[in-house]
Amino acid sequence: MIARVIAGDSALDLQQRVEDAGFPNVVVTPMGGDRVFLNCSGDEDIWQVFNGALHFFAMLFSNIHKWSEAEVRYERGAWLRVYGIPVHAWNESFFRLCAPENGRFIRADECTIDKARLDFARILVSTSQLEILNTSSEVVIDGRKYIIKLVEEWGCHLGEDAFMTEVDSVSTPEAVFQPNVEEGLGRGSRGVGVG
Repeated sequence: MIARVIAGDSALDLQQRVEDAGFPNVVVTPMGGDRVFLNCSGDEDIWQVFNGALHFFAMLFSNIHKWSEAEVRYERGAWLRVYGIPVHAWNESFFRLCAPENGRFIRADECTIDKARLDFARILVSTSQLEILNTSSEVVIDGRKYIIKLVEEWGCHLGEDAFMTEVDSVSTPEAVFQPNVEEGLGRGSRGVGVG
C-alpha cells in the first residue's frame, strides 16, 4: 500500500515508531518526498494489519491506498532556508505561501516554530525538481515589498531526499549555541551538534 507521511518524519523514525508499537513485520519504504510504501516482511497481509490498528496508522499516514502502476512519479523531500522574512509575518501560514513554486509545504522545523532564531526559517517541502532549489521572489506584506530568498540545504549528495534521513541537529536551538564544557572555558562553540 502507498501512503503519505503526516508529520514529515523521516522514514527511519517512522520505521522505529511502527516497530515500537508492536508491528515488527511492517516495513516502511521511502518512495521519495513524503510518500512511503508499506508492506509486511512475513506472511501477514498488510491490509489486515492496517485494519486491525487503524487508529495507530492513521496518526502516522494519510491518503492510504493500494499501489497501482500510476504511482511512478518522483518526489523528494528538501529542507529550504527562507531568508528575508519580516518578524511580523513569521508564521506557518506565511511559510506555506513561500513553498508552492518550490514544492508542497510539509512542515517547519522546531527552531523556526519556536522563533529560536529569526535570521532564516527552515521548511520541509516535497518537490519533483531534481535540481538544488534556489529561488527568490518579491512579496508584499502590509503594503511593503520584501525579497524572500529560498535556498535548499544540501550536503554531499546533490538533490538528496530529506525524508530518507533524520532531521539534522541544526534544527534545535542547542545545536546553534552549545557551551564548550570539555575545555572548561565556558565559551560557546557554533555548529556543534547535540548528541
